[in-house]
Amino acid sequence: MADERDPGLPDPAGEGGRPGRPSLFARIAVDVTPLRTSRDFRRLWVGQGVSFIGSMILTVAIPYQTR
Repeated sequence: MADERDPGLPDPAGEGGRPGRPSLFARIAVDVTPLRTSRDFRRLWVGQGVSFIGSMILTVAIPYQTR
């Protein structure tokens, strides 16, 4: 039986490998394409990371200061 896919067409989803169940890595891996392609999304991510680190420092500093 012949393959019905045209080999000349691009594979935007990256599913050109074997059909069927994806590997364990493919199932748990996070798609980071938006971080590479979108400058605004990357800035949002970095800002959220800095904010989270600041919150964690505050969570430790307040009990330390109040004892």
